[in-house]
Amino acid sequence: MPVGPQGVDKVYRMVAFAALIFPTALLRPKWCLRFGCLEILYGGIIEAIQPIFGRSADMSDFWADGLGVAMGIFLGLAARRIFFER
Repeated sequence: MPVGPQGVDKVYRMVAFAALIFPTALLRPKWCLRFGCLEILYGGIIEAIQPIFGRSADMSDFWADGLGVAMGIFLGLAARRIFFER
């Protein structure tokens, strides 16, 4: 049964993955690439194991995860520039 409008789950995934990487981008920007790749791998693993639990894997979820990582890095680096590099 859907919860909310169609596609809202993608927004939730983007926000969640952005929130995971944001502190890294803010506090340790040199680690962004490493942790961003690990986070995208984590999203891929989530999609790969979903069929084991009776759910379907969805490539658009994986893309939403990647977009969330990119957004979190962008926002974290922007916040760092605003608050720490004056």
